[in-house]
Amino acid sequence: MRQDNEKGVDYEGRHYTKYEATQRQRQLERSIRKQKRRILAAEQNPNDKERLQQAQIKYQVLDQEYKRFSKAAGLRLQHERMEMAGFGAKQARAADKTAKESKVSVNPQELTKTIDKTNHIGKKISTNSKNYKKEIGQTDVVRWDESRGVKSWREDKKKRLISAEYASVREPVENDILYDANGKRIFRKKGDGSSVEFTPSQIKQMRGGVLTHNHPGADYGCFSPADIDMLRESHLAEIRVATPAGVFSMQRPKRWPSSINCLEKIRDVYYDIDNTIGSDYWNRALRGEMSILDANNLGQHAVVEEMCKRYGIPFKFDSWDALGKESYESIL
Repeated sequence: MRQDNEKGVDYEGRHYTKYEATQRQRQLERSIRKQKRRILAAEQNPNDKERLQQAQIKYQVLDQEYKRFSKAAGLRLQHERMEMAGFGAKQARAADKTAKESKVSVNPQELTKTIDKTNHIGKKISTNSKNYKKEIGQTDVVRWDESRGVKSWREDKKKRLISAEYASVREPVENDILYDANGKRIFRKKGDGSSVEFTPSQIKQMRGGVLTHNHPGADYGCFSPADIDMLRESHLAEIRVATPAGVFSMQRPKRWPSSINCLEKIRDVYYDIDNTIGSDYWNRALRGEMSILDANNLGQHAVVEEMCKRYGIPFKFDSWDALGKESYESIL
């Protein structure tokens, strides 16, 4: 099995192990779902044809790349992973027509040549770099309350948390760990892929605690709408996500505005911001200035940062170097 995994596949000048290929496929599936949401949102505004056309073209590029990569890696196409309510054959045909009629020339091969981490000016980003925060912008948009959450814990509790987070980045599936207000571990739950389901009783246990989870594979983006809603619904003090770049953290705000007091509203705001700020990263990817992976991850970071700024939600990022790598590697 190890030999079969290492054999993998060579694609566009990069070698992927079998596992890395499946993670790349999952990343493309998430990107396609995102574009479907953008298309559906843009259809609701007939006066914004340009945004709809951009979303349709990006969807087609990603769909073609998904098929090309899956075929090269010998992976089965899993269309069920990309299903989106409201998006059907009509939208797919319209996207195909727009892409064919567009004067924009997009070569899917060019979009994957820069699959290594790069920023918008083409320089490589080291996912363990202390400069990552500087490269992606200032993240401390709202003052962090150090009297609650991880900052209020004893040092030994903090180190054990960070050690667990650092180890989780290497896991092939999502792992969630819940701690109480003082840093005592309550439970750990492993998912069957890139998500974890909680029971009502487990959600009740989260009140005032800290929930951390990982983003498996090459994904170093931060919080999703579901993550933000979990912070709201469960009354957590803090939610965290460990990525290859470092750890993103978000604290519960003093109050949840009525405009984002449920998952549906959070999604609406999130994707409205994504359609403006996030589009800039996709345009750079279409011009070959960054990879699809970077467009997703850096765009997602920018969207979350803007949302937190608007609604007074404390949000920050710490690279692994900034967290003191040497101090917790010995605990693993």
